[in-house]
Amino acid sequence: MLIYLREGIKSQGWGEALEIVDRLLWSVQPKSDYAERQQLLRGIPELLRNIRERLNSISFDQHKMAKLFKELQNCHIGVLRGGDINQVHTAGTLPVTHHEIHFPDSQLVNDPNGQLREMADEGNSEQDEFTQQAIELETGNWLEIVEGNSKIRVKLSWKSKVTDTYIFVNRKGMKAMELTTSGVAKRLREGSAKKVELSNTPIMDRALDAMLGALKNTSSTSASA
Repeated sequence: MLIYLREGIKSQGWGEALEIVDRLLWSVQPKSDYAERQQLLRGIPELLRNIRERLNSISFDQHKMAKLFKELQNCHIGVLRGGDINQVHTAGTLPVTHHEIHFPDSQLVNDPNGQLREMADEGNSEQDEFTQQAIELETGNWLEIVEGNSKIRVKLSWKSKVTDTYIFVNRKGMKAMELTTSGVAKRLREGSAKKVELSNTPIMDRALDAMLGALKNTSSTSASA
């Protein structure tokens, strides 16, 4: 609107703005053809940069911009996986066509191309036992993750088949990481992640059982002597 008022419909700025809008509309349309999805994947960084530059030029609210890009990227992820954005929504929310989409906090906001880069490599990823293990992970399952010289244990808290998102939390219930199926499979394949079984017995009960076991062993040893 501002370009129209300032420069008119015959200006170069108006033509460029229309082209960006056309590319944006095309980017969220369903794409059953693999070549089209690859074309979209290559064009997303430039499209997002152009949109961001123009929103910044009119001092668009940064909070609203972050929310907009977050929702737009989830739409792009759905399209890149061959889905229809009209069906891209999470439990308890409405489809995109109702303009009421709310996704959980995502690292995509801070790393807008991280998951998209992962998807670019997905076509070459192995469909092996590790991919199957990732697919079969259920909420509540724990993984031991190797990060440098340290190890952390995280629990799968939320899993979406629509956006292919796995959200893991730490022992305190705080979000620890967000991965895709291929991301989980890659970690399992490399050995930087492995599934672990944690007892559901409260820690105090486990400590008591361990103490009683030690006492029994001591008693057995004394009786034998």
